[in-house]
Amino acid sequence: MNALTIIAHSKPDCLERILQRVRHRGFTIQKLSVQFEATEYQIFLTVNDSRPIRHLITQIQKLQDIVDVQVCQKNSGETTYAKSA
Repeated sequence: MNALTIIAHSKPDCLERILQRVRHRGFTIQKLSVQFEATEYQIFLTVNDSRPIRHLITQIQKLQDIVDVQVCQKNSGETTYAKSA
């Protein structure tokens, strides 16, 4: 299971495009939370799949309105953050 934090411009179809990429790559959404600020979305997404998470990150980063993608992974009880933008 992998957790992503995605910062994106608040455009009308941005969230829909992110979710579409997740679905097309075959990842299962376990948890989704979206916070809206004046000009940006902050999206917290937990996905599950046996495929490498980098495949999904690469596809999300290609979207036009993405500002940043960060990965939060749990390794042996510790939580680590890796910037991937």
